[in-house]
Amino acid sequence: MKQNYIDKNEALEAEGKEPSNVPFNILKARLGYYPVPALAVAGFSLMFGWCTSEHVNIAPILIAIFVISVFTMLPMSAVNTLLVDLYPERSGSAASLNNLFRCGMSAIFMSCLDKMNNKMTIGGTYSFMAGVDFAGIFLILFLIQQSIPFLINRREKRTKLGLPV
Repeated sequence: MKQNYIDKNEALEAEGKEPSNVPFNILKARLGYYPVPALAVAGFSLMFGWCTSEHVNIAPILIAIFVISVFTMLPMSAVNTLLVDLYPERSGSAASLNNLFRCGMSAIFMSCLDKMNNKMTIGGTYSFMAGVDFAGIFLILFLIQQSIPFLINRREKRTKLGLPV
């Protein structure tokens, strides 16, 4: 995506036109694939929850755990990379804060898990988790849609402060 952005601006300059004033959309580049693994996690969370609840064969449960584990790591890595890209002067702090938030949310969820399982069953709990995942997909898509105004404002603020864009 970055190379296409550069090529497009170079082509405009070669034609004698003004290059695009729109900044490179790093949010779309880093989070554009997010819905695919998130949908996989949501679907396999449903599979895991209901297979566990119904006490079916262990094979689909193990497959679901594997897919959830693998496809959860992809977006987390992308978010860490995005934070480092957005705040290169504070990359350690950005990554640490992301990890602190992720671990804190895990602790909160784990403390509620037993009560949720008692009230909603295991299948219901994992259906709720899939619903939260679906909501997250729409929030990420909204963020990507609104990313250009955010990036323009960010560039202006960072330029005024003398920070790298």
